[in-house]
Amino acid sequence: MLDSHPAISCGPEYVLLSYLAPIERRGNWSTTLDRYGYSRDQWREHVRGFFEEMHVQYAAMQGKARWGDKSPNNALFLDYIDVLYPHSQIVHIVRHPRDVIDSNRRRFGKRSGVRSARKWVRYVRSAEAFGACHGPDRYRVVRYEDLVAEPERTMRGLLAWLGEPWDASVLRFGERTHFFPPRLKAEGEDTPTVHQASVEKGATLFTLGPLVFVWVRGGDLLRRFGYRGR
Repeated sequence: MLDSHPAISCGPEYVLLSYLAPIERRGNWSTTLDRYGYSRDQWREHVRGFFEEMHVQYAAMQGKARWGDKSPNNALFLDYIDVLYPHSQIVHIVRHPRDVIDSNRRRFGKRSGVRSARKWVRYVRSAEAFGACHGPDRYRVVRYEDLVAEPERTMRGLLAWLGEPWDASVLRFGERTHFFPPRLKAEGEDTPTVHQASVEKGATLFTLGPLVFVWVRGGDLLRRFGYRGR
């Protein structure tokens, strides 16, 4: 939806930072890059250039100057992203874990249900910790359920927070090409739209076990996002 805005480029999930951030986190610095004579500032400048290359090219193809990265893994590396981009704005999309568990289970098999429950707590708590330290100017939560129930209202609020003017094209994201080279639509294929069909889709017995884990480890998160009693 953001990629449909005339000023914003937001391409496919790009997990590069998941590999680059741990180089500094895990003590690799003193045993590898430090011995090559790199300063941390020099290394981070290289990381910024490497990370931005694809985003800048993708944005340029669309005539846009502003870009965003939408990998869910970013939730675990927000402190590092803050070092690289201290003026960045973080949009944290939260979805009910029951539906997240169900979606992963359908796509990746039964075992992924437990893994996705653990990840939901870990990712959401990590992003929340960043938001608590940086405040509402840098961090904004968007509930998936609100987005699909009231897409225009939700997107108007988000774009205002991003400092961008409202443009109805974000609601018609299915009408344009988002990836290069363009993918041809199959005959009879529906145009993607905002819908609520996946809300409460995971309200089945199959999600009960993993959901108990979420209640035990992240019950405070469920209450905070209004997911109580579902």
